[in-house]
Amino acid sequence: MSSLAMVMFMVSMAAASLVSSLLTNIVDSDTSQGGDVSWLSSDIDEGHVDYYYWLLSFLTFLNFVYYLICYRVHQSFSSSESRLSHAINKERFDGIEGKP
Repeated sequence: MSSLAMVMFMVSMAAASLVSSLLTNIVDSDTSQGGDVSWLSSDIDEGHVDYYYWLLSFLTFLNFVYYLICYRVHQSFSSSESRLSHAINKERFDGIEGKP
């Protein structure tokens, strides 16, 4: 089981690295179009690394909003499922209780 966990960890790290490289390449190519200086310029005084970090902050915020939506959906699904199982168990218990 630990080897499976290690494989899942390594796959997720590889996917994160790929997404990071893609995001960096996309930002670099899109912001340097038209002769402008890229946000990720090698010259720290000319580039706008702060814009890149604002973009990362915005993407993190979107991820948090997605998490909250999933949490709400799961919470409502779990509570309705537990109410249903409670009703079924109560019905079974009442049926058993009524017998001598």
